[in-house]
Amino acid sequence: MFFAVTNTAVLCATIYAIRRSPIDAVEIGRKLNLAQRLDNDKRNLFLNLYALRRAPLNYNFVMAINQIEVIFKECPSILTAWTALRLELEKADSKEQGVVTQEKIDALLHQMALELEYNHLSDSISSNHYYPKGFEDQARQESSLKFQEKVFYKTMTYLNKKILEEKGWLRGLPPEEEI
Repeated sequence: MFFAVTNTAVLCATIYAIRRSPIDAVEIGRKLNLAQRLDNDKRNLFLNLYALRRAPLNYNFVMAINQIEVIFKECPSILTAWTALRLELEKADSKEQGVVTQEKIDALLHQMALELEYNHLSDSISSNHYYPKGFEDQARQESSLKFQEKVFYKTMTYLNKKILEEKGWLRGLPPEEEI
């Protein structure tokens, strides 16, 4: 009798396991897929920041750095380094700030390298890089042009408004003698 009950229990457990295993396999597959995607996102973000570490004005650098809180949300050491960098970036520009900012970028990248097990990069983060001076000059020129463009449009808008006010066209239809 004991063996019959044991055999029935084993049989029921086996049937349950067989029916449940495809569901478990799908759940495990989803978890692994999510973990792999998150790891890929972390690595891509790190590689973007690493490649542009001496170009903090670069658009791609700025876009990447603003993703840290989302992608590395479970990494307190990286979030702490990012907070320190962000606070430094919010200060007024100065030559000293540029040096401190670069040190904070290097510290952030160092934390990210440790998290991603790129241990061989720890020493080269602050020393080995290539970024042509021409890229930096070009970025500054583009920034200057955008600023000048903004000033031009504001000035032209102001002048157009003044002309329209003088002619009385802002109140509705222009005066009859000018039509």
